[in-house]
Amino acid sequence: MPIIFRDDDPSFYATPAMLEALYRPIWERALPVCLSVIPEHYANIFVPWEPPPHLDPNVAPAYRGQEHGFPISQNPELCNYLDGLVQQGLVEILLHGYSHLFHEFNSYDVPVLRDKLQRGRAELEKAFPHADITTFIAPYNAVTARSIDVILGEGLHFHMDSKDIPPTSPYKPEPRNRVSTLLHTGGGRFLISDTSDYGMNQPDEIRFPRFEGWLAQRADADAILVACHHYYMFYENFGAPKAAEFDLWNNLIAQLGEAEITTFNRVFAQN
Repeated sequence: MPIIFRDDDPSFYATPAMLEALYRPIWERALPVCLSVIPEHYANIFVPWEPPPHLDPNVAPAYRGQEHGFPISQNPELCNYLDGLVQQGLVEILLHGYSHLFHEFNSYDVPVLRDKLQRGRAELEKAFPHADITTFIAPYNAVTARSIDVILGEGLHFHMDSKDIPPTSPYKPEPRNRVSTLLHTGGGRFLISDTSDYGMNQPDEIRFPRFEGWLAQRADADAILVACHHYYMFYENFGAPKAAEFDLWNNLIAQLGEAEITTFNRVFAQN
Protein backbone atom coordinates (compact mmCIF):
# COMPACT_ATOMS: atom_id res chain seq x y z
CA MET A 1 0.00 0.00 0.00
CA PRO A 2 1.58 3.30 -1.07
CA ILE A 3 1.61 6.09 1.50
CA ILE A 4 1.19 9.84 1.02
CA PHE A 5 2.28 12.26 3.74
CA ARG A 6 -0.11 15.21 3.48
CA ASP A 7 0.24 18.34 5.61
CA ASP A 8 -2.83 20.57 5.44
CA ASP A 9 -2.47 24.30 6.11
CA PRO A 10 1.08 25.56 5.42
CA SER A 11 0.64 29.22 4.55
CA PHE A 12 2.22 32.66 4.95
CA TYR A 13 2.41 32.05 8.71
CA ALA A 14 4.65 28.97 8.50
CA THR A 15 8.42 29.20 8.88
CA PRO A 16 11.15 27.12 7.26
CA ALA A 17 12.38 26.16 10.73
CA MET A 18 9.01 24.68 11.75
CA LEU A 19 8.77 22.57 8.60
CA GLU A 20 12.44 21.60 8.62
CA ALA A 21 12.29 20.30 12.18
CA LEU A 22 9.23 18.19 11.40
CA TYR A 23 10.19 16.78 8.01
CA ARG A 24 13.96 16.47 8.22
CA PRO A 25 13.75 12.71 9.03
CA ILE A 26 11.72 12.15 5.85
CA TRP A 27 13.78 14.38 3.60
CA GLU A 28 17.03 12.84 4.84
CA ARG A 29 15.76 9.61 3.28
CA ALA A 30 15.02 11.45 0.00
CA LEU A 31 11.29 10.87 0.46
CA PRO A 32 8.56 13.39 -0.54
CA VAL A 33 5.99 15.27 1.50
CA CYS A 34 2.80 16.79 0.03
CA LEU A 35 2.07 20.26 1.40
CA SER A 36 -1.52 21.44 1.04
CA VAL A 37 -0.81 25.18 0.86
CA ILE A 38 -3.24 28.06 1.46
CA PRO A 39 -2.58 30.81 -1.11
CA GLU A 40 -3.82 33.82 0.87
CA HIS A 41 -4.73 32.83 4.41
CA TYR A 42 -7.25 35.21 5.96
CA ALA A 43 -6.21 36.18 9.48
CA ASN A 44 -9.58 36.46 11.21
CA ILE A 45 -11.43 33.17 10.77
CA PHE A 46 -14.14 31.97 13.14
CA VAL A 47 -13.80 28.24 13.85
CA PRO A 48 -16.76 27.06 15.94
CA TRP A 49 -15.07 24.11 17.67
CA GLU A 50 -12.10 26.13 18.93
CA PRO A 51 -12.35 27.65 22.44
CA PRO A 52 -13.36 31.32 22.70
CA PRO A 53 -12.64 33.57 20.83
CA HIS A 54 -12.91 30.70 18.28
CA LEU A 55 -10.02 31.87 16.09
CA ASP A 56 -8.22 29.63 13.61
CA PRO A 57 -5.17 28.20 15.43
CA ASN A 58 -3.39 27.91 12.09
CA VAL A 59 -2.96 31.70 12.08
CA ALA A 60 0.16 32.79 13.96
CA PRO A 61 -0.74 34.74 17.13
CA ALA A 62 0.79 38.01 15.92
CA TYR A 63 -1.68 38.09 12.99
CA ARG A 64 -4.90 36.74 14.49
CA GLY A 65 -7.92 38.99 14.21
CA GLN A 66 -6.65 41.14 11.35
CA GLU A 67 -9.33 41.68 8.74
CA HIS A 68 -7.36 40.74 5.63
CA GLY A 69 -5.43 37.90 4.08
CA PHE A 70 -1.69 37.34 3.75
CA PRO A 71 -0.53 36.01 0.36
CA ILE A 72 2.09 33.33 0.75
CA SER A 73 4.30 35.11 -1.80
CA GLN A 74 4.80 37.83 0.83
CA ASN A 75 6.90 35.34 2.80
CA PRO A 76 9.85 35.05 0.38
CA GLU A 77 12.02 33.13 2.85
CA LEU A 78 9.43 30.35 3.07
CA CYS A 79 8.73 30.38 -0.66
CA ASN A 80 12.40 30.14 -1.66
CA TYR A 81 12.96 27.38 0.87
CA LEU A 82 10.03 25.27 -0.33
CA ASP A 83 10.65 25.91 -4.02
CA GLY A 84 14.16 24.58 -3.53
CA LEU A 85 12.72 21.41 -2.03
CA VAL A 86 10.28 21.16 -4.94
CA GLN A 87 13.24 21.16 -7.32
CA GLN A 88 14.80 18.31 -5.34
CA GLY A 89 11.61 16.23 -5.56
CA LEU A 90 11.09 16.41 -1.79
CA VAL A 91 7.92 18.55 -1.76
CA GLU A 92 4.73 18.52 -3.80
CA ILE A 93 2.58 21.67 -3.52
CA LEU A 94 -1.21 21.19 -3.42
CA LEU A 95 -3.83 23.94 -3.72
CA HIS A 96 -5.73 24.16 -0.41
CA GLY A 97 -8.64 26.51 -1.02
CA TYR A 98 -7.89 30.19 -1.29
CA SER A 99 -8.27 32.10 1.98
CA HIS A 100 -9.24 29.11 4.19
CA LEU A 101 -12.42 30.85 5.27
CA PHE A 102 -14.68 28.41 7.06
CA HIS A 103 -16.36 26.14 4.46
CA GLU A 104 -15.34 28.47 1.63
CA PHE A 105 -15.85 25.75 -1.02
CA ASN A 106 -19.16 24.60 0.45
CA SER A 107 -20.75 26.93 -2.10
CA TYR A 108 -22.83 27.01 -5.28
CA ASP A 109 -21.55 30.40 -6.47
CA VAL A 110 -19.73 29.32 -9.63
CA PRO A 111 -18.10 32.69 -10.51
CA VAL A 112 -16.72 33.08 -6.98
CA LEU A 113 -15.51 29.49 -6.86
CA ARG A 114 -13.81 29.76 -10.24
CA ASP A 115 -12.18 33.07 -9.29
CA LYS A 116 -10.80 31.60 -6.07
CA LEU A 117 -9.37 28.60 -7.90
CA GLN A 118 -7.75 30.68 -10.60
CA ARG A 119 -6.32 33.30 -8.25
CA GLY A 120 -5.19 30.67 -5.77
CA ARG A 121 -3.39 28.63 -8.39
CA ALA A 122 -1.77 31.78 -9.82
CA GLU A 123 -0.55 32.78 -6.35
CA LEU A 124 1.03 29.38 -5.74
CA GLU A 125 2.63 29.37 -9.20
CA LYS A 126 4.13 32.79 -8.45
CA ALA A 127 5.36 31.68 -5.03
CA PHE A 128 6.71 28.31 -6.23
CA PRO A 129 7.73 28.69 -9.89
CA HIS A 130 9.06 25.13 -10.10
CA ALA A 131 5.93 23.49 -8.70
CA ASP A 132 3.33 21.66 -10.79
CA ILE A 133 0.05 22.67 -9.12
CA THR A 134 -2.39 19.94 -10.16
CA THR A 135 -4.24 18.73 -7.04
CA PHE A 136 -6.90 20.52 -4.99
CA ILE A 137 -7.66 19.84 -1.31
CA ALA A 138 -10.86 21.39 0.07
CA PRO A 139 -10.61 23.31 3.36
CA TYR A 140 -12.49 21.55 6.15
CA ASN A 141 -13.37 18.75 3.69
CA ALA A 142 -16.47 20.76 2.77
CA VAL A 143 -17.68 20.93 -0.85
CA THR A 144 -20.86 20.89 -2.90
CA ALA A 145 -21.58 18.95 -6.06
CA ARG A 146 -21.27 22.25 -7.93
CA SER A 147 -17.89 23.15 -6.44
CA ILE A 148 -16.54 19.72 -7.40
CA ASP A 149 -17.65 20.36 -10.97
CA VAL A 150 -15.84 23.73 -10.96
CA ILE A 151 -12.65 22.23 -9.47
CA LEU A 152 -12.53 19.51 -12.11
CA GLY A 153 -13.49 22.01 -14.80
CA GLU A 154 -10.39 24.01 -13.95
CA GLY A 155 -8.28 20.96 -14.82
CA LEU A 156 -7.37 20.15 -11.23
CA HIS A 157 -7.23 16.70 -9.70
CA PHE A 158 -9.46 16.40 -6.66
CA HIS A 159 -8.85 14.36 -3.54
CA MET A 160 -11.30 13.85 -0.68
CA ASP A 161 -12.56 11.03 1.51
CA SER A 162 -15.49 9.29 -0.15
CA LYS A 163 -17.63 9.95 2.93
CA ASP A 164 -17.30 13.73 2.42
CA ILE A 165 -18.37 13.77 -1.24
CA PRO A 166 -22.00 14.96 -1.58
CA PRO A 167 -24.31 12.14 -2.66
CA THR A 168 -25.68 14.39 -5.41
CA SER A 169 -22.28 14.58 -7.08
CA PRO A 170 -21.55 12.19 -9.95
CA TYR A 171 -17.85 12.38 -9.03
CA LYS A 172 -16.44 9.12 -7.74
CA PRO A 173 -12.77 8.68 -6.87
CA GLU A 174 -10.83 6.14 -8.84
CA PRO A 175 -10.41 3.00 -6.67
CA ARG A 176 -6.68 3.58 -6.41
CA ASN A 177 -7.28 7.11 -5.14
CA ARG A 178 -9.53 5.95 -2.32
CA VAL A 179 -8.36 6.74 1.20
CA SER A 180 -8.48 3.54 3.20
CA THR A 181 -7.32 4.93 6.53
CA LEU A 182 -6.11 8.17 8.00
CA LEU A 183 -3.47 8.99 10.54
CA HIS A 184 -4.47 12.25 12.19
CA THR A 185 -3.07 14.39 14.97
CA GLY A 186 -5.44 15.68 17.58
CA GLY A 187 -5.67 16.10 21.30
CA GLY A 188 -1.91 15.80 21.73
CA ARG A 189 -1.55 12.34 20.23
CA PHE A 190 -1.59 10.39 16.98
CA LEU A 191 -4.85 8.66 16.24
CA ILE A 192 -5.79 5.95 13.77
CA SER A 193 -9.25 5.89 12.25
CA ASP A 194 -11.31 4.60 9.38
CA THR A 195 -12.68 7.12 6.90
CA SER A 196 -15.94 7.13 8.86
CA ASP A 197 -14.30 8.93 11.77
CA TYR A 198 -11.23 11.11 11.86
CA GLY A 199 -10.45 9.73 15.29
CA MET A 200 -10.93 12.94 17.23
CA ASN A 201 -13.29 11.15 19.64
CA GLN A 202 -11.35 7.92 19.94
CA PRO A 203 -9.96 6.82 23.33
CA ASP A 204 -6.44 7.71 24.34
CA GLU A 205 -5.21 4.12 24.10
CA ILE A 206 -5.67 4.14 20.31
CA ARG A 207 -2.13 5.09 19.46
CA PHE A 208 0.47 4.20 16.91
CA PRO A 209 2.42 1.23 18.33
CA ARG A 210 3.99 -0.39 15.27
CA PHE A 211 3.74 0.97 11.76
CA GLU A 212 4.39 -2.37 10.05
CA GLY A 213 1.75 -4.19 12.08
CA TRP A 214 -0.83 -1.52 11.36
CA LEU A 215 -0.13 -1.64 7.63
CA ALA A 216 -0.39 -5.42 7.60
CA GLN A 217 -3.72 -5.25 9.40
CA ARG A 218 -5.13 -2.46 7.24
CA ALA A 219 -3.63 -3.48 3.91
CA ASP A 220 -5.78 -2.71 0.87
CA ALA A 221 -4.13 -3.23 -2.49
CA ASP A 222 -6.59 -0.88 -4.22
CA ALA A 223 -6.07 2.06 -1.88
CA ILE A 224 -3.63 4.77 -0.95
CA LEU A 225 -2.88 5.40 2.71
CA VAL A 226 -2.94 9.15 3.36
CA ALA A 227 -1.21 10.23 6.57
CA CYS A 228 -2.80 13.61 7.16
CA HIS A 229 -1.95 16.16 9.83
CA HIS A 230 -1.18 19.85 10.44
CA TYR A 231 2.35 21.11 11.03
CA TYR A 232 1.35 23.74 13.58
CA MET A 233 -0.12 21.09 15.90
CA PHE A 234 3.44 20.03 16.71
CA TYR A 235 4.11 23.42 18.33
CA GLU A 236 2.74 25.29 21.32
CA ASN A 237 0.89 28.18 19.69
CA PHE A 238 3.61 28.59 17.03
CA GLY A 239 6.24 28.49 19.76
CA ALA A 240 8.07 25.64 21.48
CA PRO A 241 7.92 22.17 19.91
CA LYS A 242 5.70 19.62 21.65
CA ALA A 243 8.16 16.93 22.68
CA ALA A 244 5.62 14.11 22.97
CA GLU A 245 4.23 14.73 19.48
CA PHE A 246 7.70 14.90 17.95
CA ASP A 247 8.64 11.63 19.68
CA LEU A 248 5.60 9.87 18.20
CA TRP A 249 6.23 11.36 14.77
CA ASN A 250 9.90 10.40 14.73
CA ASN A 251 9.00 6.88 15.88
CA LEU A 252 6.59 6.62 12.96
CA ILE A 253 9.26 7.67 10.48
CA ALA A 254 11.79 5.27 12.00
CA GLN A 255 9.39 2.36 11.37
CA LEU A 256 8.64 3.12 7.73
CA GLY A 257 10.99 0.41 6.54
CA GLU A 258 10.74 -0.06 2.77
CA ALA A 259 7.21 1.35 2.51
CA GLU A 260 6.48 3.15 -0.77
CA ILE A 261 6.10 6.89 -0.19
CA THR A 262 4.41 8.62 -3.09
CA THR A 263 2.74 11.89 -4.13
CA PHE A 264 -0.62 12.88 -5.60
CA ASN A 265 0.96 13.75 -8.94
CA ARG A 266 2.39 10.25 -9.24
CA VAL A 267 -0.86 8.57 -8.19
CA PHE A 268 -3.03 10.51 -10.60
CA ALA A 269 -0.52 9.98 -13.42
CA GLN A 270 -1.04 6.22 -13.04
CA ASN A 271 -4.78 6.46 -13.72
